[in-house]
Amino acid sequence: MRRPRLRWLAPLTAAALATACAAPLQQRVSGETRARIVFQNAMGGGFRLVRLEITLDGAPIRLVADDGGRLNEAEWVEVYDGPVTAGAHTLAVRLVYRGHGLGVFAYLKGYTFRVVATHTLKIAPGTTTALTVRGYERVDVPLAERPAVDFRPGAPRSPAP
Repeated sequence: MRRPRLRWLAPLTAAALATACAAPLQQRVSGETRARIVFQNAMGGGFRLVRLEITLDGAPIRLVADDGGRLNEAEWVEVYDGPVTAGAHTLAVRLVYRGHGLGVFAYLKGYTFRVVATHTLKIAPGTTTALTVRGYERVDVPLAERPAVDFRPGAPRSPAP
């Protein structure tokens, strides 16, 4: 089952983005140095994504809080696609999942799981660097340790956001 892509989720306005991300975004190399960051929700059915927060060098570039379930249904969320300065940048990801279960697993609804991860994104001058941030469920570990994040170079293959 393919989940819909969402681009409407709490986008920052251009003015807010320029103000919030002044340090990494102000210096541009002829407008050619770019970053494309996409979030992929690959978590199992026992967890519901209710909050997605991503910062670049400490400045927020995407914040989505959704208890209604639409965020969880999105397979891909475009986080950022625009100019950045060349060099190393720190990407910080904070995800909040709620347990989801039926029948004998209904107790999961009372649990909240938080995942925090950072990644150094190195961007060469005059290039476009793509990164996929993926929330997924680890197996063969205790329930509290199952939600996880990894970072994969490149943009998602299909569907393209």
